[in-house]
Amino acid sequence: MKKLFLIFLALLVFLGGIYIYGQKQSPLEVDLILVFGASVVDSEPSETLLLRSRAAGDYLEDHPRAKALLLGGRKSGEDISEARAMATYLISLGIDKNRLILEEQSTSTWTNLKNAKLILEETLGLQPVMVCSSDYHMLRINFLAARLDMETYPLPVSTPIKLFIVSYFREVAALIKSFLFDR
Repeated sequence: MKKLFLIFLALLVFLGGIYIYGQKQSPLEVDLILVFGASVVDSEPSETLLLRSRAAGDYLEDHPRAKALLLGGRKSGEDISEARAMATYLISLGIDKNRLILEEQSTSTWTNLKNAKLILEETLGLQPVMVCSSDYHMLRINFLAARLDMETYPLPVSTPIKLFIVSYFREVAALIKSFLFDR
């Protein structure tokens, strides 16, 4: 019983850390925002992807010089890439397509960041970037970005209540996996 209690307590601390880190927002202005993908359903952004895209659109409207690097390939069962779904949505909001860079190969947070770093090094030069994703995702993104020597600043998107519990518990497992294997 004592071990079970300690495991539960450790899980609560872990979840609390993920939640608190996900609430941080950067006051900094940067010229590039990395927008992390999420699932696409019938060629349309899922609710999570729509929220991330909307936050990126707001940032781009407020910062006319900024560009967005849209991250996300096409997973099994998806008709279009996550990056393409975000681009279509952002263009429908009036964002100039020339401000959007698509990375359509990656299918995980780790490959998102590795591919983003390559694109930065090859085209724009390595620079500080804003990272836009769900609040629960921020700790892992910034942890992995640090492994790649990338300077990142968070732009978290709130997780809807109906997705909160599943998303946070899934993120605990993903964070442990990333800590152990993503190198």
